[in-house]
Amino acid sequence: MTIKDIAFFAGLFLGSTLLLSTTYVFVKRQAFGLGGVVLIIFGSFMVGLSIWTSFEFSFKKDGSITAKYTQEIKEDLGEKTADINGNIEFLKLKIAELSQDVAALKIANPKAAPSKELVKSREVKEQEFKRNSDYSILVFIKMLKKKQRA
Repeated sequence: MTIKDIAFFAGLFLGSTLLLSTTYVFVKRQAFGLGGVVLIIFGSFMVGLSIWTSFEFSFKKDGSITAKYTQEIKEDLGEKTADINGNIEFLKLKIAELSQDVAALKIANPKAAPSKELVKSREVKEQEFKRNSDYSILVFIKMLKKKQRA
C-alpha cells in the first residue's frame, strides 16, 4: 500500500466521519450551529480532496475564476504512450527483417537478393501489422500484488 493509497483512505474516512457526525447530531437534536457548518465544510474538503486530486483553479485579471479538471492529461498521456509503443513494435519488426537480410546476404554472394518466399512472408507480416497498428493495449498496475495477474 503506497502513501497515496493511505492518504486517500484516511481523507475519505475522516471526511466521512465528520459528515456523518454532523448529520447524526442534526437528526438527534435538530441543532446545526457554527460547529456543524465548520464540520460540514472540513468534511466535504477531506472527502473531495481525496477523490478530486486533479483540479486546477485560475484567477484572471478581469475577475473571472476558472476551475479545470485535468484528468484529460493522463488520458492523452496514455494515448501518446500507446502510439509510441506501436511505433517501437514496428521498428522492432523492421530491425528483425533487416537482420535476416544481412545474414542471408553474408552467407550468399553479394549480388544475392532475398527469396520470393521471404519477401512474401514479410508482406503478409506488414499487412497484419498495419491492420492491428490502430490498437494498442496499455495496462496500468496500481498494486504490486496484481502485477503478475495483469
